[in-house]
Amino acid sequence: MSSDEKSLDNPPDMQKIVISTFLDTTWRMFIPILVSTLAGWLIDRFTGTRPVATLIGLAFGILITSFLMYKLYKKVTSLGYKECNR
Repeated sequence: MSSDEKSLDNPPDMQKIVISTFLDTTWRMFIPILVSTLAGWLIDRFTGTRPVATLIGLAFGILITSFLMYKLYKKVTSLGYKECNR
C-alpha cells in the first residue's frame, strides 16, 4: 500500500489542516519581512546610509514573502484538488 493510499484511508482532521495552514502562513508572512528590514536597519545604522538599506531589506523581505506564499498557495490548492477528486 502506497503512502497516498494510506492518507486516503485516514483523512486528516480538517481543523488540524486549517490551524497548521494558518501557522504556516503567519511565519511565512512576518518573519522574512521583519528579519530583512531589521538587517537593513542595522546596516543603515552602522554605515550611515539611512534609509537606503532599510528600504532594500523591506523590498527583499516582501519578495521572499511573496515567493513563500505562492509555494503555500500551490501546496494548499493541490491538497484541495486531491480532496475533491477522491
